[in-house]
Amino acid sequence: KDEAETATKNEEKDEAETATKNEEKDERSWDNTKCKVVVHNVNKYIRKKKDLDKMVKGWIKGQEDTIKFLRYKKPPNSTFVQLTLESEDMVEPFLKLVNDGKFTNKHGGAVFAKKSDSKMDRENNKRGNKRGGGDNGNDSRGGKKARFEEAGLPMTEDELRDKLVPLWRKDYKEQIDAKFKDLEDNCCRKIGREMKKKFRVIELEAKRRGEKKKKPIYEWVTPKIPIKMCDLISSPFQIGYRNKVELTFGYHHEYEEEKERGKSEEESNDKEGEGEDAAAKKTPKIKKTPAVGFKGRGWQGGVYPPHALPNIPGWACGIADIVNSFLETSPIPPYNSYEHQGLWRVLTIRCSDRTKECMVIFQHAPPAGGAGARADGSDNYTSVFEAEKKRLVEMLTKEHIPIPER
Repeated sequence: KDEAETATKNEEKDEAETATKNEEKDERSWDNTKCKVVVHNVNKYIRKKKDLDKMVKGWIKGQEDTIKFLRYKKPPNSTFVQLTLESEDMVEPFLKLVNDGKFTNKHGGAVFAKKSDSKMDRENNKRGNKRGGGDNGNDSRGGKKARFEEAGLPMTEDELRDKLVPLWRKDYKEQIDAKFKDLEDNCCRKIGREMKKKFRVIELEAKRRGEKKKKPIYEWVTPKIPIKMCDLISSPFQIGYRNKVELTFGYHHEYEEEKERGKSEEESNDKEGEGEDAAAKKTPKIKKTPAVGFKGRGWQGGVYPPHALPNIPGWACGIADIVNSFLETSPIPPYNSYEHQGLWRVLTIRCSDRTKECMVIFQHAPPAGGAGARADGSDNYTSVFEAEKKRLVEMLTKEHIPIPER
């Protein structure tokens, strides 16, 4: 009897462990990050897909049954190939196959493979490689860690304007002149340069084929500025002239006020020591609240209200205030692009002075959860979504759009 009970308990335990593992596996079945590999030092120019297929299949020759790819690609003019294997168990055997030294490029250089970094690691490495810092242990203020942390710091109104409307310090005529020059350099001149470059390539290819007749170039391409621009038409309004605004849902970053930090911070300061650690602990904390606005420093830097931008009309700011009031009391959070969780994503607003009508469009993820939905269903908002949607519509339509002071 005791042996039977023990066997039954062991079976139940094994079944529970298997179910837990399956749940964990299903929870992030969409994530293939751990199955990604990058093979470096391959030939830079591989023009045809069949040549790329031949090279990749050569790496696993004789192991086709045990190592399989979901997909692979090679960026143009690059010396690496990105591969995604069917399972994580195939990664190590593939690395051993490629790194044994028998595969080389056309110059005789050894091909080698590494596990692919996550997106967050790549962003950190980019920040570190631009201006020092790096991986040498001297992670100064200019290093990658400091830059990543700086992206999350709150922005002042001037910093936001400098980022999103960089010409705001100039008068209107200077803005028009700067925009005209930018269009002329980056469109009109650039089109001419690209066309001339294309004709040079055509001429070289014709020479390789043994053709003696020179390919004539289009006459309109020959001038220094091949496309003439008309004068820009100024807007009748120099402030708040946009009639369409797109805002992103996220979290607004701001420093906590002294009163909010309160007594808890004073008690922690009493226990602090002296030196760099103590100075770091005294740095003001950053408060993050659900909001809708513009991204000043990318996803890591949060969103900021449009009130500080001179080209955004008052009605857009009024609608943003209403939506922010709604988010303060809503149980449904904004969408998180890193975790693929949350709901609210983008707010599009368009207003017509002629018809006196305003269109508001909300883009959101599925209420039941997107690709990163939790297995326990804690981010399933179907039970409250309809009620919250109704409350939001009522807040937007109960009266005329309030125009805030700016």
